[in-house]
Order: sequence, then C-alpha cells, then structure tokens
Amino acid sequence: MMDWKQYQEEAAALFRSLGFKAEVNHVVEGVRSKHVIDVYVTFDRWGLRHTWIVECKRHARPITKADVETLKSIASEIGASLAFLLSESGFQSGAFDAARKTNVVLSSLEELRTKSRDDVMSEALIALENRALALKDKIFREFMCDVEKGCDYITRRVRDGVDGERFYSMIGSIAMLNVALDDVRLGYLPATLPGDFDKDPDAYVRCTTLDQLVAESNRVVQRVEKWVAKQSPR
Repeated sequence: MMDWKQYQEEAAALFRSLGFKAEVNHVVEGVRSKHVIDVYVTFDRWGLRHTWIVECKRHARPITKADVETLKSIASEIGASLAFLLSESGFQSGAFDAARKTNVVLSSLEELRTKSRDDVMSEALIALENRALALKDKIFREFMCDVEKGCDYITRRVRDGVDGERFYSMIGSIAMLNVALDDVRLGYLPATLPGDFDKDPDAYVRCTTLDQLVAESNRVVQRVEKWVAKQSPR
C-alpha cells in the first residue's frame, strides 16, 4: 500500500498525464494565511489561467463534512475554481451533503483515473454552474428589494448602493451562461457566451470545444464575482 507522499505524487502524475501542470506541496498566499496545497494544478486555455487544488487524504477513517468545509474555504480564499478531495477510505454522508452543489469533487484516485480528460473538464463545468447559481441567488436576494406587493404581483427595484446600470448586464451574463451550460449538458456544441460587454455591448464568444467553454465560462463567472464584491447594497 502506498504511503501519503506516494499517493500525492500519483495524484500529481495523473493531472500531468491529462496535460495540466501539477506541483506538489505548493505554497499559496491566501487572503488570511498561507496554505500548503497537496497538488496545485494550473493550465492556460484561451488566454486565461485556471487553478485547481487537490487534497490527498491517505488515512483509515472516511472523509468528514469538516474536511470538505475546510477545503471549500481554502479554494474560496485562494480563488481556485475547482477542488478535488481524494481518499481511498470513503466519505461520510455528511461529506457528500457538504460537497453537493459546490466546486468540491469527492473521489478516489482510482475513480479519477477512469475519467477521461473531457470528464474532468465536465466536472469543472459543474463547479462553474454551481458558482453561477450561487451568484444569481445572491444578486436577487441581496441586491433587490420589494417596492410594492399585491395579491398577484410584486414590484421590485435595485437597492441603493448597487450599480443599477450594470446590474442587468450581470444578470443577463449569468442567464446566458446557464443556457449555454444547459445546451452542453444535452450534448450541443458550439455554445455562445457573453463577451466583454464593458467594451462592446454586442460582444459574444462562440465556443466550439469543451476546453474553450470551460475557459470562457470561468471568465464570465469571475467578472460577475468581481462586480458583486464591489457592491454595497443598503
């Protein structure tokens, strides 16, 4: 049975075999502290740098909810778009619940080996979809307020402290992204995503491959996330 270090090296080798750069014990400066990442995966696609992190758990006990929550926090702090939690000892039900609808993938190393490159990229798309849905929920819940309610209608407006001019552009970007992801799930490519609307209101990007779609979807999500972070709704 391989030890933890061998397990870590095997995980890194797997991602390298898929064409990604993978570094072991990579130190990353987070917002609050430094983190030593078991396997730090990076790749460039369509002019964008993508970062994934891999946590290798080589022990007897199943992975817990707390393990998942810790990895989610690290991924969020360092800006990783996808996080893999690898274990050969299984996962508690709470761990699966905590990872559901997030950018954390729970897997054994052997299971991950059976996935093709497209399968791994599909995992990245699921993570992007979850981030997009979380953004949509946050925007509607925190950035809008009810003005008037009737028996069969509700009138809402954008809250003060929120950039109203770009609000609908951001909502439109997320909606367009979700349509594209739905199409890809059904096996349809090419798919169209919003371009840089700040430079050109008619800018669109036509994605012809899964790699390109992951890269461009990540760009859309990051742009909306940055806008959301700058708002001060009141």
